[in-house]
Amino acid sequence: MIIDYFIGLFQKLRSSKKSKLNTISPKLIKLNSVVVLVPVAHSIEPSVDEALRKLESLGYTVRRKYGFSAIDQGRCVMAQEALDDGFEHIVWIDADVAFWPYDVEKIVKSGLQFVSAPYIVKGWPALTTEFIDKKVILGEKGGLYEVIYAATGFMYTHRSVYDAIVTNEKMKRVKIWGGQYEVYPYFYPILHKDEYLGEDFAFCHRLRNAGIKLYCDTRIKLSHIGKYSYSFGFLQSGVTQEPKSVTYTKIDNKTYS
Repeated sequence: MIIDYFIGLFQKLRSSKKSKLNTISPKLIKLNSVVVLVPVAHSIEPSVDEALRKLESLGYTVRRKYGFSAIDQGRCVMAQEALDDGFEHIVWIDADVAFWPYDVEKIVKSGLQFVSAPYIVKGWPALTTEFIDKKVILGEKGGLYEVIYAATGFMYTHRSVYDAIVTNEKMKRVKIWGGQYEVYPYFYPILHKDEYLGEDFAFCHRLRNAGIKLYCDTRIKLSHIGKYSYSFGFLQSGVTQEPKSVTYTKIDNKTYS
């Protein structure tokens, strides 16, 4: 009797803890409710295109949109079209961010409304993610961390977060590109505390204001492709072999590893 009581209590506590963190049931997710959005300025890196084609072979819908010079407007258009078409799960992947296709399933089925993954700024030993914690572990020993801002290079969003922005900001659809599209300005850049927030950070700012918690899965390894392919091993100076895990510390806008 006593054992049964404590087993029941443990199950209730575990269920309660999960309900606070998870808002979506992974069991209910169907591939036809997921869309992968890839804005493209000029071209898609070959390794990225290969991974996108793998996703398509697995049954994912992948939408590539070329020619966006104003990326904030482009993201607004792509998001609006996906939402208007009824997609529930939106995954953003940049044309120059190499990824492992099966990590898409991982973030989609996380049960969270928002999950990103960190990657390196091209040519600079810093991440495109602003963590709440000053020290995080990247790689196999990493995990889920709450963040303030995250870049859209590899980001999962549930459609409910877009609804939350519209409701909280009391947004109305606006015309862009001469009225060719009417969209909600989810990604409109803003000034915040004397800081210019680009389209991705502005999006995150609006989400946090709407009460959405943002997470980053640091176990996911990405490469930001430029003249070189930058992964988190770039944070360490003088390495001869890329490590499996890296400790990332940010102090006064300086990064150490």
